[in-house]
Amino acid sequence: MAKANNRDRGLIQYPDGTWGVLCVLGGSRHKRKVGTKDQARAYYTWCQQQNRERARGDWVEPEPELELPTVEAAVEEFLEIRRARGSESSLAGYRGNGRLFSELYGGLRLDQLTPRLVEAFVRGRLEAGVSPATVNRQLAFLKGVYREAARNLPADWQNPMARVKMLREDTHRESFLTPEQQERLRDYLPRWCWLLVVVAVLTGVRQGNLLRLRRGDVDRGRKMARLPRTKDGKHFWVHLSDQALAALLEQMGEREDEDGCRDELVWATSAGTPINPANLHNRVWKPALKAAGIEGFRWHDLRHTTAQRLIELAGYDLYTVQKLLGHKHPKTTQRYAQLSEAHLRKAAEALSTVGPALVQVAPMGLPGNDYPSDRTFSDN
Repeated sequence: MAKANNRDRGLIQYPDGTWGVLCVLGGSRHKRKVGTKDQARAYYTWCQQQNRERARGDWVEPEPELELPTVEAAVEEFLEIRRARGSESSLAGYRGNGRLFSELYGGLRLDQLTPRLVEAFVRGRLEAGVSPATVNRQLAFLKGVYREAARNLPADWQNPMARVKMLREDTHRESFLTPEQQERLRDYLPRWCWLLVVVAVLTGVRQGNLLRLRRGDVDRGRKMARLPRTKDGKHFWVHLSDQALAALLEQMGEREDEDGCRDELVWATSAGTPINPANLHNRVWKPALKAAGIEGFRWHDLRHTTAQRLIELAGYDLYTVQKLLGHKHPKTTQRYAQLSEAHLRKAAEALSTVGPALVQVAPMGLPGNDYPSDRTFSDN
């Protein structure tokens, strides 16, 4: 291939890393985003050959067929990219979804996994009792795989996943742990798991972050804990109340100040390895909920419980809740807006106590109240 300034002639690289071709085709300036550098080279060679064929008046061969990767190859590439970008907690879910789609459709090319096949997959998952929310997370993963793969394909390639619709789900489902349920649950959980629940409720930290918390992340002097990496892929400091710090120190035991143990996990198996969230759910959490008679409650609802208690019982505003829970966008915290209505009414009543009385308010509904009629406020 011809070179210009030690670079391949006619090839251009886009900011997203993909390659394209800029050349003359059939007498006109031609620019096209192709994909990888090798694909761009092949396309540029085809364009040059077509120009020579046209100049001689000979037959022009059709445009070379695009080679699409398999679903399994696209999944592996997506996981590699996410491993560099995202957090370990998100990556664990991605791996599970990756295994699912690789086992079902791994040998198919990207264009062979049609929306009709995906619709059949969705029906099968729903019939198997999988919730619409879980199916949507799996579809979102598949759409992400195709979007990432499309960056290395021609710009005019039609992404079949763009036509796949997400399921409708109840986005306002939140359950809160009542004090009575809390007492019953404590009786059926092992001590280490109960301490995990205590810290989860008192801080609002997600399960995945707590299970990755290490002894060196707990600053008992400042009463804070440094989360290794949150859902957003960033480090986050969380404030600890006296009870939350006491629960952490109890779990860490007498060795929390010893040298060489700062990298040890606060919650770990007897072998010192990370606790598997699936094992925690199936072997400890789910049986305890059943024994305590608590239905339809998820571990993530402990985080909702934190927000509910901050707003309804402690009277804090949504902005404070957003900062304590580590929500990146205020819209995420708006799901708890209905919980703050009582405090909005209380705030409105508080205006009556600020400054001198503006009007004399008589008790509502008592005989003899002389309320002005609507005519009093007419424009006469």
